[in-house]
Amino acid sequence: MKAMPVFRQVPGAQVQRFLRLTPREREIAIDKMPVAAQDSIRRRLAAFDSLPAEERDRQLKLYAAISALPKDKQDLVNQRIGEFQQLGPERKLGIRRAYQLLSGKTEPVRQAIIDSPQFKERFTPMEQRIVIDLVKYYPNPEM
Repeated sequence: MKAMPVFRQVPGAQVQRFLRLTPREREIAIDKMPVAAQDSIRRRLAAFDSLPAEERDRQLKLYAAISALPKDKQDLVNQRIGEFQQLGPERKLGIRRAYQLLSGKTEPVRQAIIDSPQFKERFTPMEQRIVIDLVKYYPNPEM
């Protein structure tokens, strides 16, 4: 069985630039930052560096794909992920499953599912927006 997708906020452009630097280049750039920001960026980079290489590569590709979207769509993705993160575990699981299902469908089939009474009954209007927007703008790494 495929793993359920994990939805993460897309880091800002500055963090994404740091992710692509070598450790030495990072330290030089971080040392030029205000002291208050240095610890935060170091923690975020350490967390990223601790991931398996495959996951780091997947996240970099995801960030690149989302960064290619217009700014308003990038903001929408982050807004929907924030809304998703506020949900309880059972609601999150249902959204992940719907995302996984819809990601693998053609647009006409996807729209038929979204328009179905079952979809509308299963998810609140906000949850429907989360699923629809993430399917549209958040690339599924399994696809």
